[in-house]
Amino acid sequence: MLSPRDRYTVLLELKRFRRIGNVRDPFVRISRILNNRYTASQISNYYRNYLNPELNLDDLNDDEKYFIDDWILYKTENGTIRWTSLIKDLRKRYGFLRSENMVKNYWYTKQKRSRNSVQRRGRLSTSSRRSSTFTIASTVIPVTTITLPFDPTALLTPPRHDDYTYQQQHNYLLPTLQCNFYPKEDKFLFNKFL
Repeated sequence: MLSPRDRYTVLLELKRFRRIGNVRDPFVRISRILNNRYTASQISNYYRNYLNPELNLDDLNDDEKYFIDDWILYKTENGTIRWTSLIKDLRKRYGFLRSENMVKNYWYTKQKRSRNSVQRRGRLSTSSRRSSTFTIASTVIPVTTITLPFDPTALLTPPRHDDYTYQQQHNYLLPTLQCNFYPKEDKFLFNKFL
């Protein structure tokens, strides 16, 4: 979006503003310096996502992706994701500043992918039979679309407070089985050596 000369001007002016101290509306001033070819919000957005020298533009690693998933799962309020808070927490945890675009692109791409896979698996083949007075629509669910509780594509929300309430609401879930790893006493061998 910005030409190399404009990028240099933006970085130079921001550096000068930092030396001066607290400057009000730095991106508005830079917009005026660039003869209003770009709006202040365009310059601000470009700086936050591409020009900031502190940005790490490498791909997100798996730990960061898991952190983003967990953060969004447990810290969203009424479905609203506070991206700036997420980016600050990511930086505190891993020491890298990530652009807002990078984090959003990861999250929304993942959501779109999971939505598409659920739609592909959940397509129902419908057929209609004519009756004398009304139409009966029957749905046939293919055998391959069984969703088990441990399936990562299952759309169950995790328990918020206590497991008991969650299990009461989702009583079709099977309990986790605990294996007994203690060896059984073999009486035959034990008696043979005595």
